[in-house]
Amino acid sequence: MRKPITTYFMTSLALGLAIFARWLLDPVLLDTLPFITVFGAVAIAVWVGGWRQAAAAAIIGYLAIDYWLFVPRGSFLLQSTRGLATAAGFAISMAITIAFGEFARRYHRLAPDLVPASGLLRSPIAAAGDEAARLRRLGKRSAFGFFMVLLLLVVGSVSVNLNSGRLSRSQSLVLEAHDARLDIQRLLYQIQNVETGQRGFLLTGDETYLAPYDATRPSIDSCLTRLRALTAGDPELQPRVSRIEIAVRAKLAEMGETIALTRAGDREGAVALVETGRGKELMDEIRSGIAALDEGEQRLLTQRSQKAGGSYHRLLLWSTLEVAIGVLLIGMLIMLNARNLQERIASAELLAEQNERLRVTLGSIGDGVITTDPAENIAFLNPVAESLTGWSADEAAGKPLESVFRIVTESNRLPVESPARRALRKGVVVGLESHTVLISRAGVEHAIDDSAAVIRGVGGEVLGCVLVFRNVDDKRRDEQVMQSQLATARTLAAIVESSGDGIIGMSLQGVIQSWNPAAERLFGHRAQAAIGKHISLIIPADRRAKEELIFTRIRAGERVEHFETVRQRDDATRVHVSLTISPIMDEQGAVVGMSKTARDITDRKQNEAVISGLMQELKAGDQRKDVFLAILAHELRGPLAPLQNTLEIMKRTECTKPQLDQARSTMERQLGQLVRLVDDLLDVSRITRDRVELRREPVELASVVHQVVEATRQVAEASHHQLHVNLPPEPVYVFADPVRLMQILGNLLNNACKYTPAGGLVSLTVTHGDGKVTITVADTGMGIPAQKLESVFEMFTQIDRTLDRAEGGLGIGLTLVKRLTEMHGGTVVAYSDGIGKGSRFVVQLSELSGEAPPEPSDTVNLHPFFRRRILIVDDNVDSARSLATLLRMAGHEVHTAFDGLDALERADELQPSVLLLDIGLPRMSGHEVCRRIREHDWGRRVFIIAMTGWGQAEDRRRTKEAGFDHHMTKPAQFDSLMELLAKLPDAAID
Repeated sequence: MRKPITTYFMTSLALGLAIFARWLLDPVLLDTLPFITVFGAVAIAVWVGGWRQAAAAAIIGYLAIDYWLFVPRGSFLLQSTRGLATAAGFAISMAITIAFGEFARRYHRLAPDLVPASGLLRSPIAAAGDEAARLRRLGKRSAFGFFMVLLLLVVGSVSVNLNSGRLSRSQSLVLEAHDARLDIQRLLYQIQNVETGQRGFLLTGDETYLAPYDATRPSIDSCLTRLRALTAGDPELQPRVSRIEIAVRAKLAEMGETIALTRAGDREGAVALVETGRGKELMDEIRSGIAALDEGEQRLLTQRSQKAGGSYHRLLLWSTLEVAIGVLLIGMLIMLNARNLQERIASAELLAEQNERLRVTLGSIGDGVITTDPAENIAFLNPVAESLTGWSADEAAGKPLESVFRIVTESNRLPVESPARRALRKGVVVGLESHTVLISRAGVEHAIDDSAAVIRGVGGEVLGCVLVFRNVDDKRRDEQVMQSQLATARTLAAIVESSGDGIIGMSLQGVIQSWNPAAERLFGHRAQAAIGKHISLIIPADRRAKEELIFTRIRAGERVEHFETVRQRDDATRVHVSLTISPIMDEQGAVVGMSKTARDITDRKQNEAVISGLMQELKAGDQRKDVFLAILAHELRGPLAPLQNTLEIMKRTECTKPQLDQARSTMERQLGQLVRLVDDLLDVSRITRDRVELRREPVELASVVHQVVEATRQVAEASHHQLHVNLPPEPVYVFADPVRLMQILGNLLNNACKYTPAGGLVSLTVTHGDGKVTITVADTGMGIPAQKLESVFEMFTQIDRTLDRAEGGLGIGLTLVKRLTEMHGGTVVAYSDGIGKGSRFVVQLSELSGEAPPEPSDTVNLHPFFRRRILIVDDNVDSARSLATLLRMAGHEVHTAFDGLDALERADELQPSVLLLDIGLPRMSGHEVCRRIREHDWGRRVFIIAMTGWGQAEDRRRTKEAGFDHHMTKPAQFDSLMELLAKLPDAAID
């Protein structure tokens, strides 16, 4: 039996070769005998693969030949008469071929798969052999008959194809004759129509009568051309068409001459030309020629119709003959099959009788019986074998023995060699090795003993093998119970000895009876010292009463799970343990003892304590965060209130210059406070994420101190503080970022002023020596509690934050001081003698040794003013308009836009020299606007500045990648913007 993939491959190969061979023959055969090679491919397909593969091969072969080889090529002909006739003939031939081939194939491959149930009876075996020989002979004759039928069908199919071709060509000629007659009548009608229009024009002079003449005359030429084409193959009709064409063109020329004379005003000349009778003669000649031509086409049509009818009848005759032959042959095959079937039934009845006797005999014994053929394929299972294997006899028939009788060694689960194979190889009775397991179809396992013997025929030939086996589950189970009990005892002992938990066995009175090594490690007592003593040996005195309650529950049969308590080691130290105490019962269920399992949980208890401390810290941090949010809201609202009041004053009154100066001063001061708050928040965020980069350089400390003191003096004077500064007489230099150094000192001085009552003293002292610079900021203020000296630098920490201390700030200033100082490689420490006794903050930095750095030049690089065209893009309308007003006051031409798309349109219209562009815009982001502008030639010359609230390093990188020239963070200092505009290169100047 071939595998399906092999038969499909052979069928596909045969079909491919058939189509290729017909393609090679195409220059010789053209569209004659198109399917001559496909018959062979279909015959091979039905012989090797059956009728399904043959039908598929026939359909694919027909479609391929029809598409590639029939004219017109590249299309299917099923819509034509010839195509339908060819398809019908092909379908009939293929149906007969496939049907007869399938019968022949089955007879040829038919073999009596009869395995005698016993080698004791000769008659069934002989009958089976005779039957097989007869069927083989019949199969050979069937194969020969199949190929003879195939030859007859090929001849018939060739005849059908030839006649269908003739029929198709005859029908084409008939259609040509019909078309020629229609064109002849159409030509006569058109000439008469033209003549009518010409006469009407001659009689009336009205140009409208010429409409038929003008419309019909071009179609006369087309009609004559078609007539020449349709009669080109007929030497009798072609001269008539030529004479008609000459007369028609002469008639048209005569009519054209009369029309021309009439249009020229010579109507009498036109009438005289008509009266000559030339036009009538031409028209009579045309009519007679057309009549003769029509008569010839009618005669030709009759001849072609008769020829087409003959082709049709021949096609019908051959198709009928082909069908009749196929039906006759299939009928003969069915008769042969019926006769053979009767003979087989008689043989099968004899074999069935013998098999039934043997089946009843084997079914009545208590052991399982399986018989196989010489190839070890299942032939028979008795009911016991069916029960043990899970296979019915019908399901198992023909399957390999190893797929039904699956046996493995009980100990290692390795497959056991088939006993039938050993019996067939040795020729003697063989038995299974001990401890063999049979695995049923459902996965159920049975312990078995068995034996196998060879079945021999009358002549001593090997007919198969018989296996006899029995279920020994009960015997094996008893053996396993004994072994299991012994193994369990050993395992329990090993578990107790190797367990990481202390396991103690006790009597109901609490006397220790067993003590494993883990108990020795946990409690420190050796087993020899503990066994025989009371369990109170390890129980602290204050917990023994509770232990008696547990004993009472155990004696009642209860189990105590995971009881956490404290026990005592041999050195009197205590250890935290988790106890599980279980009753030990005998076979009758009576409690005879107790088992205690103790696990050391000291580490877990310590971890729980650590976690509890961390939770408290998290809770405190969360509380500081809530306080910070409340402080932040307070600090932000503080500057907003005077800003709002100042705006109301300016809105409700016409302010004088002093009032405007005061309002401006208030707004600048409060706006500066808001900017400082935001900067502090951003700085703390950057420092926390290590995003701050120091720009260190040699710095003269006195200059930085003076700047900080001047910036803080206003706060000190407002609180009536005395501000003292003590600097060494010689210059002191440090290697630092001057801006961040000012931030450190400014925060310390501001803190000192805030937490010092009015009239207090605030001092800043600088000393140096041993390579260190020490900066001390001291005050006589409220002081710091001793327990707060370390946490004062933590985020959101406030000292005595009450309503009367509302100026305390956000609680992040000292955090910034500590982080920035440490980034400079320095330290900062807080000191205080207690509440109300002031505080001192000491900053230490490394002194920069060597010569002093050169003094910066006082020369100012002045830039000339150029009036520029500036476009401001910002979705905050107030921000855009206010900045535009300032720039117009500075003398620049300024325009505004408020979203991304509007910005693109305005920029293309204005082509500004400077573009101040926000990033977060509606409809299109600032990054995309910048990229679009840079795509234009004029856009490459624009100086584009990012004006945004995003100021991180990542934000600056993104604006640079998008094509921005500069990045400014809101709120931008107007003076810095003006200085940047003054420094622009000439390429950006109008």
